[in-house]
Amino acid sequence: MKIQEVSRYTGLSDKTIRYYESQGLIHVDRDDNHYRNYSHDNVRELNMIRLMRYFSFSLNEIKDVIENPSQWIVMVQQIETMLKQEKQMNDKKEILLDVIKGKDYAEVAEESFELLEELDDFLDEEFFEEIEYLKSPSLLYTILITLLYSGPVMGLFFNAFGLMDFLDLRVVVPFALLSTVGITLTWSTYFKNRNKDLKRSNTLISFLLIILSLALLFLTLFAMTFLQERLFTNSESYIFVMNSKLLGYVFLVSVIGEIMVLFFGLRKRLTGDKDFEIFEDLLGLMKKYRAIFVVVNALLFYTFLTSVTILKNDGSLVRFGPLNPKGTAYNVNEINEIVVGYNKGFFKQYKNDFSMVLHTDDFRLDIVEANTLEEAPTYSELERLDTIYRKHQIKKTVENNNKKYCTYDKQYCDLFERIIKGESR
Repeated sequence: MKIQEVSRYTGLSDKTIRYYESQGLIHVDRDDNHYRNYSHDNVRELNMIRLMRYFSFSLNEIKDVIENPSQWIVMVQQIETMLKQEKQMNDKKEILLDVIKGKDYAEVAEESFELLEELDDFLDEEFFEEIEYLKSPSLLYTILITLLYSGPVMGLFFNAFGLMDFLDLRVVVPFALLSTVGITLTWSTYFKNRNKDLKRSNTLISFLLIILSLALLFLTLFAMTFLQERLFTNSESYIFVMNSKLLGYVFLVSVIGEIMVLFFGLRKRLTGDKDFEIFEDLLGLMKKYRAIFVVVNALLFYTFLTSVTILKNDGSLVRFGPLNPKGTAYNVNEINEIVVGYNKGFFKQYKNDFSMVLHTDDFRLDIVEANTLEEAPTYSELERLDTIYRKHQIKKTVENNNKKYCTYDKQYCDLFERIIKGESR
């Protein structure tokens, strides 16, 4: 192969090819007439030389690699280090540019010493490692975000199989489409930015900790319900119900939050996994202000425990509260009105299908989510109480009697219908 062909295959000039040969980087055979006869191996060697020159290898370094190919791995590692240093330097320059932009020479000169100190102290190796860590998403967080996004999509799935009756698909479908876009972007970002070299959270262990947290949450709720039953009910009690749903939600969020801070904060301290750094910080705050933390939790538990209303067998009520732990009794005649009906609207899937709200001068109470104290079919306590209130001629208002809004089993929908129509057994 003549030098002109080699030049075409490698993109190098004739002069450069001869120069590399003179430096001993390639060895070219000669034919019988002593003309150079380049081989395909020479082309491959010249392309490798050109590739290494892209990374600013010196000719001596290139010669070392050619003579000792095992040096290639070392050189690649050096390239990686060099590129990382260059990137860090460029990042420093960008940050410095943001600081000095818009300032004249005199202002920058006045602040130059402080600026250099800040760059040296703040933009160190640990800072850039943190940046790389933040840029690489966690598989655990990606899965959790996917679960958060999946609500409308799962709703459509359940609706398609008749497991959930959405009443206005014109509203649900756009939300499902937006959720699908969000899920797609979340996973594309994960696969684009993940860094396999970084030590991220073990997803399996993290999910086991989440399941354990939920188990402790349910155990706590069971214990609180047990205490409420033992402290506030007696032989005359029929059902009991929380005074405020909002308080219940606050209690749930508080308990699950504290359990997860404890578990994941300890995990961060044991493994050094930065995914859980915020939990370690919160655990530190809990420890620092433990006296306040204990008092706030005691007040929250006491408030949740005492915020309960008891309905007796005769339909009368006893309402307790954190400021009224002995309770206030209300006889049946103090119930002004009962409002019943089916819940509707886009968010009905997050509510009970049916509501039965007692109104007094002091409060209103939905008793559908009450805890029963007797062994009886589900929701039968509502029908029994409706019978009692009907005998006392308590005013009943029906807000929505359209049975299509009931997605429960037929036996429950029939029970609700009897209450609405005043035909309770």
